[in-house]
Amino acid sequence: MGRMTDRAGMRRVWLLGIGVAMAAAGCSAGGDGPSAGAARSTIAAAPVPPTSAGTPVDASAPPDLQTAPLAPAPVAPSPPPTPPPASGSLVPLAVRSVTDGDTLVLADGRRVRLAQVDAPETNECFGSQSTQALRTLVEGRMVTVRRPSNGPELDRFGRTVAEVSVEDHSVNEQLVRDGAAEWYQEFAREDAGLAGRLGAAEADAKRASRGLWSGCPTAAPASAAPSRAVAPSGGSCHPGYPDDCIPPGPPDLDCPDIGHRVRVDQSRGDPHRFDADRDGWGCESYG
Repeated sequence: MGRMTDRAGMRRVWLLGIGVAMAAAGCSAGGDGPSAGAARSTIAAAPVPPTSAGTPVDASAPPDLQTAPLAPAPVAPSPPPTPPPASGSLVPLAVRSVTDGDTLVLADGRRVRLAQVDAPETNECFGSQSTQALRTLVEGRMVTVRRPSNGPELDRFGRTVAEVSVEDHSVNEQLVRDGAAEWYQEFAREDAGLAGRLGAAEADAKRASRGLWSGCPTAAPASAAPSRAVAPSGGSCHPGYPDDCIPPGPPDLDCPDIGHRVRVDQSRGDPHRFDADRDGWGCESYG
């Protein structure tokens, strides 16, 4: 009986030893040893693949939650800045009033004298028609003004000297072409380009006898043959009187000495002062 008891005790000790050994082996397989730590280090060091947006995905989350974050909404580009106006161009302005055939007042208060244009005064032949011609061209319209390339900004009366345009059509040129005004050749040097256009426009108006070139004694139609006064013996012809051979003097000559209307080029002088109003014609009372 005692021997059987001893055997049973030894068996229990043996089984207990096997259980302890198995438990120890299980702990080693569960990761308590150095190899398990190395494995965990390897897993922790493995890079997590980035998303297409560059943000890592949380690998510990369930597969259905491992989604990349939403990309930011696209931002609409800002509109480009409005380009500045071309060099030399001006903002169009309305015309407040028309003074005469070569002067107008803008909505901003500026008085504008049409560059290289000479219209008759309102009390002169064709003066009212010239004023009306300018009104027809600019009233109720938007205009732009351009200063002559080499001329002053203001004339001696404080008016802005400019070429005025309506929808890119020169008002200065149209007035001269219609015979409503003359080309003011004396100021040609202030803008050669404008001078060329106005010179051609005036020649066209003269050929067609338009406007003041047909109805006024102060303007000679292109078909009129120039008269020639004969200079006294030994005299010379002054260049200020291109259609007549009139000596510069002395003696000083008067209109009765000539007896007819005389064209005067003021840029070359008028030593006998035939052209008192400086409109390009002298002795006008002789027709």
